[in-house]
Amino acid sequence: MSYLVDSDVLIDYLAGRGDAIALMQRIEPEGFGLSIISLAEVFEGIYRAPDSKAREREFRIVLRRMSVFAVSRRVALR
Repeated sequence: MSYLVDSDVLIDYLAGRGDAIALMQRIEPEGFGLSIISLAEVFEGIYRAPDSKAREREFRIVLRRMSVFAVSRRVALR
């Protein structure tokens, strides 16, 4: 895993914003993950959305390609 993706990038990606889509496509070959905090932030937004079930399904598909990391010193420094 080479990249630790922040929640704002994931939120923009799920919203279909071109710059976030391009970024995710560019870094996917090298691998990416997110922290457990970013995971919680994205789910918070999903559960507040009017179409939360559909948004959750979309996000879970993305999560299959990602690692989720506990917050540790190593993750924080990365």
